[in-house]
Amino acid sequence: MACLRDWRVARDAATSPLEGRVLVVGAGASGLTAAKTLAEAGADVRIVEQTTRIGGVFADAYEDARMVSSKYITAFSDDRLGDHPDSHLSLDDYVAYLERYVDKFALRPRVAFETTLLSIDRVNDGYTVRLRADGADFAIEVDAVAICAGLHQHPRRPSLPGAGAFRGATLHASEYKEPSIFRGKRVVVVGSGETA
Repeated sequence: MACLRDWRVARDAATSPLEGRVLVVGAGASGLTAAKTLAEAGADVRIVEQTTRIGGVFADAYEDARMVSSKYITAFSDDRLGDHPDSHLSLDDYVAYLERYVDKFALRPRVAFETTLLSIDRVNDGYTVRLRADGADFAIEVDAVAICAGLHQHPRRPSLPGAGAFRGATLHASEYKEPSIFRGKRVVVVGSGETA
């Protein structure tokens, strides 16, 4: 959160967002690459991440999870994976890759961990962003906001006819963390997305 202290004062209006303050929401893959690219273009960038780690949903996955896409299309163009032995990385390896990316491009000092976005309000030519960290709410002023919180933050549970009569356990893919809970059971997976 220290990286946000100097932003609690009024800002001077920038002539373009790339010359001013840009807040990136989320320290997963899209947030990190957005922050790196914006910083290289001249923006004064900060990243807020509601968890304690780099990696977004990849950092909180189930045991033995692997990437669906291969290392050839998953790696960023400015930091290839090279000779990694697996074509499809484990999520632990992918998070380690994101950690190296953060260090390679000096993004870590720009990240405020355990910081939650509360609201964004348009104010004249910029935005007032309300955040919560260390149990306190505060506001910062920015020229632009990049929302990079990802698609998989909140589970969507479909309404299934007869589901209420089912006596077994049901859970969303986001709640699955390790395989032993299904040992010796018959399991039906509903869906065909990345998490099915």
